[in-house]
Amino acid sequence: MVTAQSKFQIMGSIYKIEPAKTLEIFFLNSRIFILGKKWIKILFALWFQGTTYDETLHIQNLKAKNVPWAMAL
Repeated sequence: MVTAQSKFQIMGSIYKIEPAKTLEIFFLNSRIFILGKKWIKILFALWFQGTTYDETLHIQNLKAKNVPWAMAL
């Protein structure tokens, strides 16, 4: 039989675990949200201009803006 004290111990252990899971889920959701926002911006620009995605043009633009990680591409 579960006593009141054991219920509080169970709730206490859940409370200790829950904030870490909540933070993990929050950061995952925010990363997905940010990535989705960027893709929507890209897709809207392509649709508005009536063009298709061109990777070489994208890399040229990154190099023109001196993006450090794009210099090796």
